[in-house]
Amino acid sequence: MTSASFYDRKTVPGWKHALIDRPLPAELRREVSAALTSRLKQPELNDVLLVLTELVTNSYCHTDTPIDAEVTITDVGVLVEVSDGNTADLRLRRQPTPLRHGRGLALVSAIAEDWGVESIQDGKRVWALLPRAA
Repeated sequence: MTSASFYDRKTVPGWKHALIDRPLPAELRREVSAALTSRLKQPELNDVLLVLTELVTNSYCHTDTPIDAEVTITDVGVLVEVSDGNTADLRLRRQPTPLRHGRGLALVSAIAEDWGVESIQDGKRVWALLPRAA
């Protein structure tokens, strides 16, 4: 896996938000969709919304620290990043789980061209690079 900082960011505005009030996933999807609908094709936007929701929900479930989320249109795709104050290691489960939860990173891995976890000051950043539609 590569670092998210490897990908050059274009000057195309994306979306960034400190999730202080922990909006519901549906509210988050509406806000991001409104901000990016004119810049991304619908299939791209749907993938961005799914990945963002999975990463944010993961942070909601595993930390009570502040959470920041960002979507950036880059030179090679759409970069989705979620940062929180949880320093615990994050791993993709290799075996199917009978639980209702625990499959989010498998979805992210299936949709993204690349994804990873970076240590940051006081926490971690989980990122996923999604391909741009042709």
